[in-house]
Amino acid sequence: MSIKEIATTITLQEFNNRFLKENQGYKDSYTDKIYFCPHDLGFKINKDDCLESANCKSCWNEIKEYLKFRERKNA
Repeated sequence: MSIKEIATTITLQEFNNRFLKENQGYKDSYTDKIYFCPHDLGFKINKDDCLESANCKSCWNEIKEYLKFRERKNA
């Protein structure tokens, strides 16, 4: 599976287990690569969303909230 397809299948628990906070980004514990934007993992974030954000942390928090919402919706 491509890293860009992660967004379609990953759960919040899987995200928390696989990706570890690393400065402004998250480090993939499987590949040791650091991702600075959720867009790199296939989440739908465009340039306007990025420019409106005060910092990268708010985008990552939004992704975690989305994963939480998706899990409740599919439960």
